[in-house]
Amino acid sequence: MKVSRILYFISIILFSFPLQAQEEEDIPFVLIEKQARCLYTDDKGNTIQISLKKCLDDWVLDKFRYPQEAIKKKIQGRVELTLLIDNKGVLTIKEVEAKEPILEKEARRIFEGFPQVAPAEQRGKPVPTIYKYPIAFKID
Repeated sequence: MKVSRILYFISIILFSFPLQAQEEEDIPFVLIEKQARCLYTDDKGNTIQISLKKCLDDWVLDKFRYPQEAIKKKIQGRVELTLLIDNKGVLTIKEVEAKEPILEKEARRIFEGFPQVAPAEQRGKPVPTIYKYPIAFKID
């Protein structure tokens, strides 16, 4: 009886280690407590938080150039980017869905040099997040 209790406790201890290791792994979350955001310092030295969506929109508007080759060939379309913001706040392009390589190339160029952002947080810890961002190329 005593031996079986000892074996029981030893098995509980041994099987609890994998459970602790699993808690440390990145767990995908459906709902993020604190979304990624851009941080800017104003003229007075105050830190201002701007939503990532607004930051992306401003960045695209500033960097957007319709490719001359696409204008000549009257190429239009929509490009959808899958963006990854890692747990350090670095943006990378995971995937680009585009029917036209010219438009895909321009969409990739737009995001070159995108600044580091404050990453999303879950339970007070930074976590990676994925964003879908569309860009419409339309000739007026």
